[in-house]
Amino acid sequence: MGELHFYPGQQLLAVIENGKVTKRFEAWGGPEHGGSDPNMAEIPTTPGTYIIHHTHSYSTPSWPMSKIKWGTPLKDVGQVKDDVWYQLANGSWASVKKDIGISRCGFKKVLQGAI
Repeated sequence: MGELHFYPGQQLLAVIENGKVTKRFEAWGGPEHGGSDPNMAEIPTTPGTYIIHHTHSYSTPSWPMSKIKWGTPLKDVGQVKDDVWYQLANGSWASVKKDIGISRCGFKKVLQGAI
């Protein structure tokens, strides 16, 4: 059985198995102090032990760019096509450029936080 270690200052979530890091993910905790958003006020992450029941892909209507679910496998199809593909639930692949309207170059900017 593995363990999750969260390092909010480093924005890192690590999976530890048999004493070794087997996976690393970018992870963000809540703010140091509560926020004032009237719809969903930001709150600090509560320290403690958590059990993760299961993981799955997720998208949210509160973020305009949330079109492809978190955790969806992606495939870079190269600079020639200027596209990235994402895997559908049935296992086939679809075009980010065609379906979402973001080219490979635009997709890289989103991932880098440039837009």
